[in-house]
Amino acid sequence: MRRYAKELVTLQRDLILTQGTSATTSMLQQSRTISIIFATVTDPVGSGFVATLAHPGGNVTGFITIEPMMAGKWLELLKEIAPAVNRVAFLFNVAWRRRAQEYTGSNRRQAERGDQCSPRRSQD
Repeated sequence: MRRYAKELVTLQRDLILTQGTSATTSMLQQSRTISIIFATVTDPVGSGFVATLAHPGGNVTGFITIEPMMAGKWLELLKEIAPAVNRVAFLFNVAWRRRAQEYTGSNRRQAERGDQCSPRRSQD
């Protein structure tokens, strides 16, 4: 991947589109001046690609695979389908910072409705 990233830099393009964390990492290692747009990156902030989602800064921006607050929306949909559900548990890998953010957003929405939401963290 690094070899191809280096080759793309030598082509002096105005913009490079990357797909995934690995390709984006390789491109950013090769250039901090060419505009890079990434697609399907899970955690661009945690990966160090952008400063924030609202204000990426630098030469890179793009599209994430999931927004942290989506988990809250999933719970809303679950309540529509199964209104009797009041207690929900989440299982997520603590190494994935995004999952913790998703849980936080979900937990906030659940608490507002009086439901219980509890995390189950794993390191596997």
